[in-house]
Amino acid sequence: MNNKHMTDMLPHQFPFRFVDEVTTYIKMKKMNGHFDPSSMYPYLGKQPDVPSTIMIEGLAQLSVLFAQMETKPLEDNEFPLLGKIDTNIISTLRWDQTVNYALTPIRILSKQAVFSGLVTDSDGQRIITATLGVAIGKKGVELS
Repeated sequence: MNNKHMTDMLPHQFPFRFVDEVTTYIKMKKMNGHFDPSSMYPYLGKQPDVPSTIMIEGLAQLSVLFAQMETKPLEDNEFPLLGKIDTNIISTLRWDQTVNYALTPIRILSKQAVFSGLVTDSDGQRIITATLGVAIGKKGVELS
């Protein structure tokens, strides 16, 4: 699959999709992507910096893509879940900068995965580090 079309596997759509493109995918090793946040600026109260929640959600969305590439695409009755996330917010990011994501797998199973994530700005400065757990939920199945 072409890296530019991997984002089509995400159920998220504008304005809730925070990954524009997958730039690198190496099976079981890493996945990188990016997001241009400037289109979100008018919708978010014209805050001075990109909210960290957008960048963390972008890492989670890239995690879902990585897990799907390693296992199988989401079925029609499935949806992604962010389980647990530990973050360290190091710095802020301006709206005119690109959000760069980098993920490496810690553990990948058929319906859940854990990743180490990094968000950097256009200059490569670290913005956020994170450990993310993602899983797949099924519509109509109650969680216990």
